[in-house]
Amino acid sequence: MRLHKLLFESISQDTIIDNIELMLNDYTGTNRFLRYGENYKDKHQGSNRDLAEDFYKQNKDTFYRILTIAEQFSYLGSGTKGTAFDLGGNKILKIEKDTPWDIKFSAGDRSDKAAAALFGGESLANYVPMVYDRGIFTFKGKPINWIILEKFEIPRGSVKDLLNYLIKSLRQKISLNQTLKDLLDVRNYTIDEADIIIAIGIELQLNDKWFKNLVKGMFELKNKGIADFHAGNIGIRRVGPEGYLVFFD
Repeated sequence: MRLHKLLFESISQDTIIDNIELMLNDYTGTNRFLRYGENYKDKHQGSNRDLAEDFYKQNKDTFYRILTIAEQFSYLGSGTKGTAFDLGGNKILKIEKDTPWDIKFSAGDRSDKAAAALFGGESLANYVPMVYDRGIFTFKGKPINWIILEKFEIPRGSVKDLLNYLIKSLRQKISLNQTLKDLLDVRNYTIDEADIIIAIGIELQLNDKWFKNLVKGMFELKNKGIADFHAGNIGIRRVGPEGYLVFFD
């Protein structure tokens, strides 16, 4: 706990506000909500700096909770599903107005039991990010979800195109209700697909069982109603020098 306290104290209030301001300079759905609330009549009057300071002050206790397991607080970027901050130690903080798929609980049930229902058991543990903590910011009386997740290495460059091709092919096979046994049978893949599987494994230095793990993960997640599979939301979980592919959004 002493180490956590020292780490927290090393991340200044100004650092947090600076990075929230950087977030606000990217005009995404999450940031529009902070500025406007539920409608444009609620527009926040003042600069992005003022807004960042207000958001921090209204959620100071929550930020303290988050930073007790953080080594840094750095803005990563914003997209259609929200905003991410790098907390160091292979952890990221995601902030979203709408409940993300990876914490898709009923409106009134955000308990540990609900989390265990989705993430618990061996069937999904290998296929989704580790969740360290989660909760709700409040701003203008409205809730904004946050979650601290395991951070992955992101594939980039030409190998991402190969991943897109492979995932699209797997997504199509799964949509045709092929069994898991069929999906794992190499005889059901074209020569081109087989070559791509080999190339991805070599390029990304993946474990020999990475493809089976990916197929099983997509199959299990699809059965949970999660099927937004593409190369833009997949990362590498390193286990020593080798790795596995895991969907994180």
